[in-house]
Amino acid sequence: MNKDLKVLHHRSKERIKGLGEVFTPDLHVEKMMNLLGKKDAKVWSDLNISFFEPTCGHGNFVTQLFKQRVLALFKSELRDGTKAAALSAIANSINTLWAIDIDLQNVNECRSRILKFSLAFLCEKLKLSPTNLINEDVDFYAHLLCAIRWHIDENEALSALSNGDEAFQNASKTKFGRNWIQGNGHNHLDFDLSWTAYYKQCEIEGLTSLLYEDATKLLTSLTSGQRRQNSNFDFALKVLQDQNVSNYISNLVDIGA
Repeated sequence: MNKDLKVLHHRSKERIKGLGEVFTPDLHVEKMMNLLGKKDAKVWSDLNISFFEPTCGHGNFVTQLFKQRVLALFKSELRDGTKAAALSAIANSINTLWAIDIDLQNVNECRSRILKFSLAFLCEKLKLSPTNLINEDVDFYAHLLCAIRWHIDENEALSALSNGDEAFQNASKTKFGRNWIQGNGHNHLDFDLSWTAYYKQCEIEGLTSLLYEDATKLLTSLTSGQRRQNSNFDFALKVLQDQNVSNYISNLVDIGA
């Protein structure tokens, strides 16, 4: 059954008790975004600033942060032309955004929302359907899928920000955190290793990114009318097959672009 993520404030009382999972309503998110923008008008277009959401849930804060940054960067880079500005705004926005959540369902919903916004934004700016959009530049969209997966990930916040022995100790401050790290281990979050940095590192070392290859194969199969499954990109499949994704543009903020 489809659900409106905008009005989903929690999934169950059990999850509130076990995960502390309560989603912040969009109205409150928007108010906080406005306060952040008023404090520093350049915060959205300053690429020296990165955003990190340690408990992203299904993405209410993350999607708003991403949207505000994309729109600001697009406006500031229009001198380079509409296409270059739009692609650059999306790429730089995801490359300076980090988000994690302990629950994979939340992570995948957050990833899907970021991808859906990205495609809707680009469809509107470049005046193309999703299929034609991807056909024009499979390489860009393969990197976009990889970057979304890389920067929005399943992780336990207290352990992700810890090193070595401290990770288990910190994660164990909550029952669910202890169970999670016992089953998944410690995955330290390296803010310096963006998807772009990782991919360039692979190129320098003469290595092939299997994640990038999987993304390319998935996109190629979809644009040729096939349905290629890949567990790395479960979050993307439904979005990529939705020819009405451009309707999502109604959620964009008019910033004079």
